[in-house]
Amino acid sequence: MLQHYSLLHDLVIREENHEFCYQSKFYDWKRELEKDTCHRDGNYKPRGSNKRHLKLMGSNKIGSHCPARMDVSLYPLGQVRAIFCSTHVGHQQEMDRLRLSKFEREEIAKKIAMKIPFDHILDSLRYPIQDSGLQRHNLLSRKDIHNVAQSYNLKSEAIRHKNDCTIVESWVREMQETGSVVQYCKP
Repeated sequence: MLQHYSLLHDLVIREENHEFCYQSKFYDWKRELEKDTCHRDGNYKPRGSNKRHLKLMGSNKIGSHCPARMDVSLYPLGQVRAIFCSTHVGHQQEMDRLRLSKFEREEIAKKIAMKIPFDHILDSLRYPIQDSGLQRHNLLSRKDIHNVAQSYNLKSEAIRHKNDCTIVESWVREMQETGSVVQYCKP
């Protein structure tokens, strides 16, 4: 495939060799690299019974092969060798297509576990935009936080329910039980 891109499309394939003395240095480098690049290689494969519609912005998969890749070798004493092909084909590096890094997901999970309301989490991570420019966490959505909570199996008291009707009904019941006055509420 790389020869095809080089010969028929006159594309210069850039490969870099990196060697790290420690795995932690490699993971730091990889984390920084993943902030700016996304993996969109392959074809979309629907799962389940196809009852759900595809996302409004479509699949992250581009329907073809992107040559960008990383071949990593770990050695017994902790050294790491990485061959990194940084050439992307068939897609742009769109900020909204990037995934939250593992570190960012862990930070969000910690805040959810501390029962911090979602609005405060959103405000603290969206703003301010650093000198380094716009990052993926600046585009954080409520759905991202729900996904993190679900993946870490966290229940937040800040979330009553995913359905707005159920949220209002539970709030009305709670107000009636505590003796607060709810004069009129039509379900």
